[in-house]
Amino acid sequence: MSEKKIKNVVPVGIFLIDLFILLLLSAAISFAYFYFEARNRTAEIEKYTRSYSIPLIEAFANVAELSYKDNDLDKLKRLFREKIKANIIDEAFFVLSNGKIIVHSDSVIEKELKGNIATDEFAYNTDLIMLPIWTKVNHAQFMDYHIYNPNKKIPFKKDVIRLLKQYIYAKIDVSGWLVTRAVYVKGKSIGCVSFIISKDRIYKFLLEHYNICVKLAIVLAILSFIISFTVSVIIFIRYRSINKRKYLSMIKDNNSSKENTQEIIKEDISESIYVMDNNEIKIKEAIKIKNDTAKDELTLSGKEKIKDAILFKEK
Repeated sequence: MSEKKIKNVVPVGIFLIDLFILLLLSAAISFAYFYFEARNRTAEIEKYTRSYSIPLIEAFANVAELSYKDNDLDKLKRLFREKIKANIIDEAFFVLSNGKIIVHSDSVIEKELKGNIATDEFAYNTDLIMLPIWTKVNHAQFMDYHIYNPNKKIPFKKDVIRLLKQYIYAKIDVSGWLVTRAVYVKGKSIGCVSFIISKDRIYKFLLEHYNICVKLAIVLAILSFIISFTVSVIIFIRYRSINKRKYLSMIKDNNSSKENTQEIIKEDISESIYVMDNNEIKIKEAIKIKNDTAKDELTLSGKEKIKDAILFKEK
């Protein structure tokens, strides 16, 4: 009987299925991490900005009131510049209700505005800056604010901004915050102290977070490939071991079958020889019996002939 060796098939299908499933899981993990972390961190950045800027502007409003009364604005200028250098705020100014600049954190911008923020209505929205005066509230106002500055552009494409606005941060398209507080002298509001704070921290975080998530996705994809390959190799080795045992068992069964066949043939041959020997003996015995019978018949015939001859002579 011919022996066919069992083929060891490489489990490519299992490898591809495992890889596909693991890649889907990797993408889901990376996306979920980006989504939840981005939402939480942007909310935390805004909350943190609000938490430090409101107490700060309350303090600055008090300093502005005292400085205006004493006609000593150097201390307020110094405080503005210190906070700008500390990168806590981007721009600070103290203006009267008519837009006249009393103190500005940047002397170059103050000169460009010619001493009044109303000179550039696009960059300085007086309706929002003077909101505490118009609404007659005695506390700080914190709000989103468009910064019209070529150096403060949103570092994302329109499609990306639309997705981020829809799923991550609703005010991603507004480039900054405005914090403003009315300044009172003798119980009357004379102007406002205002901060402009850009959302560069949010934009920087989102860019860094995106890069981290891309790297995470690449690492997970590599791990997915390694895991899928390892599982496939283990399965291949396992199948190969099983097939080897099957092959050895098949060879053993074949050898046993051959031995049994040979034994049967031997027994058949022995039985045939035995039958032939018995037949030969019987044939010999039959021949002997026949010969003996022929001899007896011959002897009897001779005796009868002699007897007939004697009788003839006597006659």
